[in-house]
Amino acid sequence: MSGNQYFVGVQFRDQNFRTINDIENLTITSKQGQLIPLGNVADISRSEIPTEIHHVNLQSAIDLT
Repeated sequence: MSGNQYFVGVQFRDQNFRTINDIENLTITSKQGQLIPLGNVADISRSEIPTEIHHVNLQSAIDLT
């Protein structure tokens, strides 16, 4: 309504999404209130990256629990 863009992060349980198709079929609501599959407005692809980068004294570090 304000015309400002916002980045929103959402978390779901992993078991709800087993394939890229599962994510593409996740629905979002348009300004007009219509449900739209995420795959209609976003390109979704699989890639491998670190989930979190942590540094201690400028050195990369890994936290193990």
